[in-house]
Amino acid sequence: MIALILLPVFLFGGTYAVYMLSGRILPGVTAGGIPAGDMTKAELAQAVNARWNASKNLALVYGEDTWFVAPGEVGLWIDPQATAEKAFQIGRGENAVQEFLWAIRFQQLSVDPVVIFSAQEALSGLERIAAQVNRPPQNAALRFENGRWITVPGVNGSSLNIEATLQQLAAAPEATLRRGVLPLIMQPVAPRVNDLTPVLDQLHQMLDRPMKMRAYDPITDETIDWTVPRETLAGWITVTPHGDEITLGLDSQRLASYLEEWKASLGPEKTLESFHLPDDLESYWQNGLPVEVTIRHNPTTYVVESGDTLTKIAFKVGMPYWKIQQANPGLNPDRLYAGQTLTIPSKNEMLPLPVVRGKRIVISISEQHMWTYENGALRSEHVISTGIDRSPTIPGIYQVQTHELEAYASVWDLYMPHFIGIYEGWPGFMNGIHGLPTLSNGSRLWKGNLGRPVSYGCIILDLDEMEDLYYWADEGVVVEIRP
Repeated sequence: MIALILLPVFLFGGTYAVYMLSGRILPGVTAGGIPAGDMTKAELAQAVNARWNASKNLALVYGEDTWFVAPGEVGLWIDPQATAEKAFQIGRGENAVQEFLWAIRFQQLSVDPVVIFSAQEALSGLERIAAQVNRPPQNAALRFENGRWITVPGVNGSSLNIEATLQQLAAAPEATLRRGVLPLIMQPVAPRVNDLTPVLDQLHQMLDRPMKMRAYDPITDETIDWTVPRETLAGWITVTPHGDEITLGLDSQRLASYLEEWKASLGPEKTLESFHLPDDLESYWQNGLPVEVTIRHNPTTYVVESGDTLTKIAFKVGMPYWKIQQANPGLNPDRLYAGQTLTIPSKNEMLPLPVVRGKRIVISISEQHMWTYENGALRSEHVISTGIDRSPTIPGIYQVQTHELEAYASVWDLYMPHFIGIYEGWPGFMNGIHGLPTLSNGSRLWKGNLGRPVSYGCIILDLDEMEDLYYWADEGVVVEIRP
């Protein structure tokens, strides 16, 4: 009986003595949720640090969004050594026997971790976190959708209320760690622009004005005018925010792409010259001014006929012979044969300067006549003389390129008053329009012979008429010479 009574006492005392001498934590003890029984203080300190300080186990919560951080990022830190010491003291302090019996009987004795809170670290951490969790407001916007513009209302954003969140955390740091959750206190941020209905009304008013386009063909002197379809134009509008203001504009790249597609309507013989759209494109549109482009004729071909010479071909196609020779490398003009295919350069090759609109000179070789036009109306007409057969004036579309009060042609010893150069008869030699010439001895040639071919390729006018033409015909005016 005595042995039966003393045996549990000896077992209890022996077990207790073993744990006291082993330096290990009592069984059933947990520290910060970590089963610490049979651990040494060093082992528990390592486990506490890994569980609480080294991992992102604190949830920052706002609405349906959650971000995880390590407690230290918001100024919370568990002292691993102090927590381990606290767990180790279970069964070794003033209530040692009572705590030992409780642990043996219920197999569980919880120790709260030792929490250290730094308000300064928390403030710095919340300031860093704010950059991640803040949601900027969205200003009202205009959106092009299903072929029409609509308004999209503004949306509130939110920003972290750092001061309120810090006060909440400082009030209960241990409870925050225990729960593993820190609710973020956010405050709404209103957008600067909530309603763009007035801007949408302005946009619709702009669309009520047609976008005018104009394509000019300097070769034929024809103009094509049209307007861009409203639904197409709507897709070109750009909406650019500048702070609280919205600027409406036009996307020039889309207009350029539109013109690239439009030029297919000209057919295979024509295209568009390279163009540069106006920088103030919106001003052209809103003021009803057409955006202009220039039509360019593509190169063509000519099949040599029996009896053709390069000069005859030049007369037929309206192109100086040397330009044809230049476009056909290796061509021997003395060995042309029937059926031979030649490339004829674009007629626009003879228009090297920007074309002057509203003025045009038309010359007829067969009628020995000239007409000048200004803004589509006849300005003047003149009896002229053109080149003789052995030195003909070549038909074609040319351009006023030079002005010289009195030019000298050394080949023929001629002085040519009020000379206007229009094309090179051969490289470096400019054919043109001028008044009745004089020889170096002062005698005037061809007076009284106007109305029939007499010159060496130039177009000859009476002196007074030529002086008037000289000052009227700007460089860049198109000169059309018909056979």
